[in-house]
Amino acid sequence: MSICPECLKEEFTSASRLNEAELKALRDEYKGSNMRQVARAERMNVGYLSGEAFSTAGKIRFGIGIFLFAVCLFIFLIGESNPSATPITQLDADSQRVFSIVFCWVAAGFVYFSTRRRPKVVYPIVALFLVTGWFMPTVWSMISNAVKPAALVAQTDVTKPEDTVVDPTENRRVLSDNDLTVFTQHAKKARHLTHYGIYVDVQDPRARGVIRDALTRLLHAEFTTPYTRSNGALYLVANIHADRRDISDVLSRFGRVTYADVDGGIYEVLYDSAKANMVSQYTAEVLASPQSANFVTANLSELTCLDPMRIRMAARTLKQADVSYSRGDIRDALVAVLNEPWEDDPETYAALVEASMTYAGQPSSNSTENSARQAIVDHCWQYFHMRFKQHRDVSDSIINFLIEERKDDMVDPIVEYWSKDPVEWNSVLLTLSARAHEGVQTRLLELLQSTTSIGTINAIMRYLQAEGTQTAIPVVEKFESHSDSMIRYAARTTLDALKKR
Repeated sequence: MSICPECLKEEFTSASRLNEAELKALRDEYKGSNMRQVARAERMNVGYLSGEAFSTAGKIRFGIGIFLFAVCLFIFLIGESNPSATPITQLDADSQRVFSIVFCWVAAGFVYFSTRRRPKVVYPIVALFLVTGWFMPTVWSMISNAVKPAALVAQTDVTKPEDTVVDPTENRRVLSDNDLTVFTQHAKKARHLTHYGIYVDVQDPRARGVIRDALTRLLHAEFTTPYTRSNGALYLVANIHADRRDISDVLSRFGRVTYADVDGGIYEVLYDSAKANMVSQYTAEVLASPQSANFVTANLSELTCLDPMRIRMAARTLKQADVSYSRGDIRDALVAVLNEPWEDDPETYAALVEASMTYAGQPSSNSTENSARQAIVDHCWQYFHMRFKQHRDVSDSIINFLIEERKDDMVDPIVEYWSKDPVEWNSVLLTLSARAHEGVQTRLLELLQSTTSIGTINAIMRYLQAEGTQTAIPVVEKFESHSDSMIRYAARTTLDALKKR
């Protein structure tokens, strides 16, 4: 070094030098690796500073996410093996999708926020949960249909003669499998509900509308949709919350059942307008005139039709006429019609109930007449109870009839009505009190001890002043020290009235 610095420099200098392009390529080659090392170092630094690297919270979140996803899978798995095992699997496809999305997407959120140190593991799992949450109902439906045994498939295609109401030689089909596509697709979509595919060879638009509404009402379906097929219409009677059964007796009201696949829910009916009573056989004058010799016969015929409007008019006409002859026949016909489902048609239901009350008659020694009368009382109570739960008004005639026949059952609803409007319902409460005084007073005393409404307390005190007995004294005495001066005064006045009895 002291003798020849230039020689030393040459000794330790590379013989070949890299140009600018080669240097850039070398830097680019190691740039990605350097960036990954820096990012990893930053993540480790964040983990160490935050304590995440030493915490089990991330593992717990990851476990919760996996557990929620497994629970969702288990529910659908159990539902496919036994459709009635869980309430979720009895929902339609859209409702099931909402359920699976809630479970799977919440599980994906837990997994996503569990850790940032393993993105190659976390991100695919999150994507899997998100996709599965959307397609799970469809996938399980496809699996369920794929693994159905051949015997079950054959069972839906073969009709047993003993399950039909027609002769085996007449058990023929008009529609092909392609014609029934709309029915089979809907049945797969909402497979845990009951559906029927009913073909009726009717072309009259008005008759189609009446049959559609009648099928919906008689079979308790959510909706019925007609589709034009062959020379008639295929009715998709959908979303029935009951087990599938043989409905040939119902369909026989429309005509003659020519094909019935009970297990598959597919029926074909040869329409008969006379049997369906689609057009009245009597003139308007006969139907409206009690003096006509065929008045009762004509209106009884109207009660057997499928059009609710005609049934409603016949019931109202019979009620207003209140004829003195054929009352037993009228009563029996009204009871038969009331046995049909009318919950979704309150106007017709009310008309039938009021008409049946008119012809209920009085209790007698005849067991048949008493049985028919009791059936009318039960129908009136069902109608009243339905309206009561819906917070709807009920006619005074029905209320008075039930007060006479089922006074004890009427105590709770009448007291509830009265507590909301004491002025309007006071006369009804007094009528009920005349027949069930002890029950009314007991219920009012219970209400008196539980209510905080000043108006209700005053109203009960007024009732007790007029109708109460001395058994109410212990309860009323508690209100002598009430914070409200009006209540204290009412209590003292009521006690004076009770003690004088």
